[in-house]
Amino acid sequence: MFARLLAILLALCAPAAAEDKVLRGDWTLACDGADCAISTRTPQEDTAFVARRAIPGSGLTFGFRLVSVTPDPDIALVLRVDSGPKLSFYPGRDMGLYGPMSDIFLIDPGLTRRILSAMRSGVTLRVYAAQAGKTLSRDFSLKGFDEALARMAELQRRDPDDLAVEEPDAERRDEDARPPVDAGTGPRGLPASVVDRHYRESQCEDLESGNIASRPPLTARLSDFATLYALPCTKSSAGITWRLYVAETGEIGGVSTVHFARFDPRFGWTGSDYLWNLELDAAAGTIATTRHGRGEADCGYFARWSWRETAFALLEVRQRVQCNGGDDPSGWPVVYSSRS
Repeated sequence: MFARLLAILLALCAPAAAEDKVLRGDWTLACDGADCAISTRTPQEDTAFVARRAIPGSGLTFGFRLVSVTPDPDIALVLRVDSGPKLSFYPGRDMGLYGPMSDIFLIDPGLTRRILSAMRSGVTLRVYAAQAGKTLSRDFSLKGFDEALARMAELQRRDPDDLAVEEPDAERRDEDARPPVDAGTGPRGLPASVVDRHYRESQCEDLESGNIASRPPLTARLSDFATLYALPCTKSSAGITWRLYVAETGEIGGVSTVHFARFDPRFGWTGSDYLWNLELDAAAGTIATTRHGRGEADCGYFARWSWRETAFALLEVRQRVQCNGGDDPSGWPVVYSSRS
């Protein structure tokens, strides 16, 4: 069903169909029964489209057919409405290739709804893509977009403010895409800006060294603008240390190193730029560290943080007071708790 609708959509030519005559602007509407899609084209014949099936409860699908650009498959696609923030869609996580023509579809619900919402009152949607290492951009007119979206909702008897998104009902063509961390041109496919900061600031082992080469970096989307990258630093009998970085998009953007509170029984509260034996819950946005020490000053500790809009908030710290004590951190004395 979706494939038939998409074929009708992408076959739209300059002459308006009967349904298109009710629209003004640069977006056109095509329907196959109650399955509908709207689209616009650039002078280079690149197409942006939004479609929705008639099935009750179905969401919107938002994608592109880029014929003048062949985006590098491991580089993020960046979208911007007018002078608003730039939002990055990473391959394999936030976007994918679907259908016989490997069209690009945005599949992250939160990011895609944000872009669609901005498009309703925008003038231009600019799409940045990388081709052979060079950044290219294409501008899609948003004149008539909101009217076309509202008309589609009217025909389908849906709420025009319903911008829920779903994956397209079509064959996925990039199932072998690299893991989500691969979004740049540095080692392991990491963003070069993250790797540069990692090597410039730390004395960590090389990411390709035999000691940590088998440990893949970890990543998590923290918000529409922030992505966490955790890179292995050193390896010893006590475990692995990790350094964490947050890469932000938007008006300012950039990469920052994450620092964490650390309790030392000799000195009290200090700080650290690494975590031992990192545990990451990407869905919940939480991280934890556990260290089983053997020395008088470091019998062990456990700490946990949660992402809160712009930073990690400390939730709990437990300190192991006897080196021959139990190994389960849940039984260690609480040094700090955000609930108390």
